[in-house]
Amino acid sequence: MLFAISALIQEKQAQKYCFDQCGKIIIGGLDDATLGPCFPCRQEDCPFEFKRTSEPVGDVDGIPVYIRRLID
Repeated sequence: MLFAISALIQEKQAQKYCFDQCGKIIIGGLDDATLGPCFPCRQEDCPFEFKRTSEPVGDVDGIPVYIRRLID
């Protein structure tokens, strides 16, 4: 399972939670036609998650990708 966090919509939250506090964000990127560039994350239990899509929005090499929204 892979989670995509929008680099454009949630740049501040990703910096604060994913990079500064958690540190488990994957360095690299995904590019979604709707969201634009996204930070990928494999952490299923994220304490900073507000919500996620109920179904995958696609896959990367057969791994399902969900969109994750972080808390504000």
